[in-house]
Amino acid sequence: MKTKAVGAIRRVDELGRIVIPKDLRKAMGIATDTPMEIVAQDNAIILTKYEAVDNALTVVQHLRGVISLADYPKESLLAIIPAINHVEALLKGRAEESNAI
Repeated sequence: MKTKAVGAIRRVDELGRIVIPKDLRKAMGIATDTPMEIVAQDNAIILTKYEAVDNALTVVQHLRGVISLADYPKESLLAIIPAINHVEALLKGRAEESNAI
């Protein structure tokens, strides 16, 4: 999503809150009770909509893809890949158990 740059000055209240302008919330799809991730980086605070991964297997597949693109020493891969396979097997077991219920 491409948005127009918006700037605003807001004061922090006594509870540490900052109001995100309504037009910016609307443009970014931030509704009441939207979970937000807050990260400090260098001299900035970064807010992003938090989107939990619904399917842990997707994370495992992504991790496997990242490892395949990285230039890890062979010894590291010999330790990492079995661990990923184990986690994947555990997750698939849980998925099969939940499908059986």
